Amino acid sequence: MSEVKLNLVDAERVQHGTIHGSVADSCVAALSAEPETIAELEAALARYIKPRDANGYFSWFSSTQCPTRSLSDQPWSFR
Repeated sequence: MSEVKLNLVDAERVQHGTIHGSVADSCVAALSAEPETIAELEAALARYIKPRDANGYFSWFSSTQCPTRSLSDQPWSFR
């Protein structure tokens, strides 16, 4: 199984978490819609994969409100 550590940043918040590599591929494809918010990224991602639950694709990600913009600098680790 491949995993990718992903940081999502928009004007309001920063979210970070670890996702399956195939979801990361779909996120890259969804960027072709030029989303400006994480919510718009999730909407564009729906073109490629179904949400894992009713709360969206990134509901389990850690979230930080901006302006602190604390990106996760922790390396990927096996759980």
